[in-house]
Amino acid sequence: MRGSGLEFTNTILGDGFALWAGDVDYSSLKPLTDAPQTQQFALGSHQPSSTSEGEEASTQTQKPIETPLLVEDSQQNTATPDCQVSEVIDLPMASPSITDLIPLDNNFTSNAIQPYQILQSPSPFLLNENQVVYMDFWLNQCLPALHPIFKDFPILGNLPLVVTDTMMALSAGRLSRMLPQRKSCDFSNIPGFSFRPDSSHKTKSQKYYYSAIKGISDWVKESNESQTTTTLATLILFCYWESSMGNFRDFSVHSSGATKLIEAQESTLVQQGFVGYGLMAAWVRAQMNNWWRRMHFSTADFQRKQDPVLISSNVELILDLVGDSKASVLVMLCESLRIYSSAVVDYWDLVGSRPLNDEESSSASTTSYGNPEGDACLYPYALLLKAQSRKLSDWHAKVPLSQLPIASFHSAYPTMLEDTSLTVEPLYFQSHDSAMNYAYYITARIIQSAALLKDQKSTTSAQEADRWALILLQIASGIDWEECIRLNTFAIGFSGLLLVCAIHTSNPAIGPWIQDWLEERQKISHFEEGSFPVLQILQVLRAINHERARGRDVFAVFQAVDDGGGEGKFHSYHSQTLTSVMLYGREKDDNKMISYSVPV
Repeated sequence: MRGSGLEFTNTILGDGFALWAGDVDYSSLKPLTDAPQTQQFALGSHQPSSTSEGEEASTQTQKPIETPLLVEDSQQNTATPDCQVSEVIDLPMASPSITDLIPLDNNFTSNAIQPYQILQSPSPFLLNENQVVYMDFWLNQCLPALHPIFKDFPILGNLPLVVTDTMMALSAGRLSRMLPQRKSCDFSNIPGFSFRPDSSHKTKSQKYYYSAIKGISDWVKESNESQTTTTLATLILFCYWESSMGNFRDFSVHSSGATKLIEAQESTLVQQGFVGYGLMAAWVRAQMNNWWRRMHFSTADFQRKQDPVLISSNVELILDLVGDSKASVLVMLCESLRIYSSAVVDYWDLVGSRPLNDEESSSASTTSYGNPEGDACLYPYALLLKAQSRKLSDWHAKVPLSQLPIASFHSAYPTMLEDTSLTVEPLYFQSHDSAMNYAYYITARIIQSAALLKDQKSTTSAQEADRWALILLQIASGIDWEECIRLNTFAIGFSGLLLVCAIHTSNPAIGPWIQDWLEERQKISHFEEGSFPVLQILQVLRAINHERARGRDVFAVFQAVDDGGGEGKFHSYHSQTLTSVMLYGREKDDNKMISYSVPV
């Protein structure tokens, strides 16, 4: 985009771009990057059937197109000898960041939106065997998990090479993680580290990704202003790839470019109609998904420094205009969690609590709940959560009847909090997407009903969160776990919602129910759901349930030492190695506030 001042150089890779030593044959990258450029797609003027939350056509109980391979199938998929848990290296870069590539002016008019010029037309017959496999996997596994706007893009035949390479990278990367290989070294003491993603598909994913990163520089230099939407779509796919790998550093590189592009070319995107609206909504989803993953698990200091989760008023208006209820509820969910986490950290900073170790008794804590100074500290956060609650009510009022639960919320709830029995009746929806949106809504309600910010003298305040939690369990009981595996790949997973539910509930029956539910599914399924390690969630969940059994409330879970979100999941199914976590809680017997480390 020379005319618009768009200087695109190699530094789109950024300092964080990672290539994996030992897996990539560098000589094999050349055929990919030297491949002939394919036709760039022209965004059609047709209107989609819907970009709202009826986006998944199948019903909630429908099985995926391909039944995912199970963990036990991995025994037949032997890895090459390799004992390295992390083999990430950074390629040296020599160019500016992608954030320097986006034009600062916003003077485009409708006249700038021109059909794309093509040099040659690609042919599906030119695809090699691997590309055919990955394209089929893209259609059946990746595309249904993305924002529906990507379904309206031409699938093949008139896409620029950088886009198809990005699609192939996502597809091959996802396929590699569905085919776990047992490592030759024994990591039995660390759950999940005994397996690694399929090395062959992982290597191909890296090659396609590297080709896309390298190719976008030349492609953008030869482009014009009309390709704003194509550039944004590619950046969003880059972000999905990085986020699914737990690579937060490189996600920030691409996200900075996408953010700058949206801010500078907002009017151009609006002129594109539903395509521009859909891409902005897809970007909001990608941002929220990555934010949620980075928060779990991080230190108290990291969570203290988080800025409010906000989107511009124009983007918020667009989300409301196109009815993208998922993007809207994700913003409220993340902001509710940020407010609550900030309240916990500030409260502990103010009132103080001497850390405990496992040998110390509850009498060692020095701060009682109900401290007037602490209550004053929590008051502003309670007001912020009430504001989020009102926004959430407005969101719920706009949800179409077709996306609400099919059955009622009735379920058998324990008559007393000490009762450990719990009977949960399934709650069904017309689609998996509707079930997940409602689960996001319920989880936000659980956070907003947090006991720490309520009057502890009132039993109804404690039971409010439990009532919301029970609805989430009903959704869990009715949801199709295989569809969670397939359709939550690039979204906040259901297992992560259940962890938040377990932290905020006061009912001793809810935590064990969640643990049993997750353990049952983890034994017969994949290591990941929502691109997050289920085994890691279970590690923390077991620790929470153990502390509850000891007579302690748990208000928050943090890491003791910041690890930047981990090293990524390039060679394993864990982005972080958790050996212990910090719990902030309260002794039920004497209301003493405590913070202490527990092994996981």
